[in-house]
Amino acid sequence: MKRLAGVLGTLCLVLLLLAFDERGAEQAFHVVRGGVDRAKVLLSRNAAPPAPATRGVVLMGRFEPVDQGATGEVTGAVELVGAEIRFETAGTLRTQPHRIAYGREPFLSGLKAAPTDQIELRRVVPAKAQDAVSASPACAGEAPGWIALLPRGDRLDLMVFRQGPPPGTTASDRALCGTYVYEGR
Repeated sequence: MKRLAGVLGTLCLVLLLLAFDERGAEQAFHVVRGGVDRAKVLLSRNAAPPAPATRGVVLMGRFEPVDQGATGEVTGAVELVGAEIRFETAGTLRTQPHRIAYGREPFLSGLKAAPTDQIELRRVVPAKAQDAVSASPACAGEAPGWIALLPRGDRLDLMVFRQGPPPGTTASDRALCGTYVYEGR
């Protein structure tokens, strides 16, 4: 019984790691294959910190415009900090996650994404002290309602949509108000 409890406990631990960190779960799985004792070492406080993730993308950091002309003049650099998208010259947009869209969806054709590329779609919400979203140069001087983010390695493609229904539902082609390309530094 103790042996079964140990195996089940280790399996639960691996599944918990998988829920939080795919790379860490892979490491734990390989360690568990080698023995339960080594799994305890990996998870102990004295274990080395996990290696940086090589799969998956965390959307954060500073990105410079690829096209210094058009994009550089309109938005400047962009910094992703939590739920905020901070444009150097076009203000800050506060966002909430909406859903993951795929490159095959027609409203994302401007990104020239692969059909299986995952694009994070976020809703723009008013800043804490405001009742409505302010107009932004990033949306051709109108109030933005939606942001689509597509990370491609060090490159970040960003689409801005006007307020209204979520892109990809009943939104028309006129909902798109800006497309920008940045690269990480």
